Amino acid sequence: MLFEGSFDDFSQKFESFWKLFVVDSAIFRPFVTIKKVIHESKVFCFVDVKYPHEIKEPCFIRVDDTEKCIVKNSSTTDYLNGKALRTWKRIPISQNKEPNYVYIMIDKYSNYKIGLAKNPKRRVGTLMSQDDKIRLIKSYIFPSREIAHNLEKHLHNKYNNLRTETNSEWFHLEASHLAEIEADMQTQMEYFPQEKANNILELGL
Repeated sequence: MLFEGSFDDFSQKFESFWKLFVVDSAIFRPFVTIKKVIHESKVFCFVDVKYPHEIKEPCFIRVDDTEKCIVKNSSTTDYLNGKALRTWKRIPISQNKEPNYVYIMIDKYSNYKIGLAKNPKRRVGTLMSQDDKIRLIKSYIFPSREIAHNLEKHLHNKYNNLRTETNSEWFHLEASHLAEIEADMQTQMEYFPQEKANNILELGL
C-alpha cells in the first residue's frame, strides 16, 4: 500500500484508524508495532503483529457499523458467530507466572527510564551507584513477565523518538506523556489484574 506523507503522518493515521476499527483498541494495541525502515532512500512502514496469547477473548472489529469477530486459521480467514464464537479459545502458551512490574524512574537530569523488574525498589538500588538522585516515581504490576515485557516494549516503541542520546531505556518525557502512560497502564492492569491491588507503587512526581 502506498502512502503519501511522512512516517509520523502514517503513524498518526494508523492510531486514528486503529481506535475506530478495533473494538477493544487499547487492550490489543500493545501487540502491534509500527516499524520504520529506510531502503535506497525510500521509507517503508512495517506493521508487526504479535499473537496475543495472554488475552483469552477474541478480537472484534467494526465493519459497516457492525462488530464482527474474524480469526485467521491455517489457510483461511473466517467470521466467528453463534456457537463457534461461544466455544472459541485462543491457543495458550506456557508463561513465567511470576509477577513483574513496568516502572518509571527519573534521574538528576529529569530524564525518565521505562523499564521492567521483579522488584523496582531493588532496581533503583542497583542504579544509584551511577546516579544517587535516581527516584522511582511509578510502578505497575502485572501477573507475568511476558505481559510486563510486552507492555514495556510497547511504551519503548511509542516514545522511540523521545529517547535520550544514549538510545536506551531513557526518554525525554513531558507531563502529557506521563499521563498517557498512566492511562495505558491502568487500562492494562484492569484487564490483567493482580490479586494484591496494593502492590502498585505510587511514590509521587
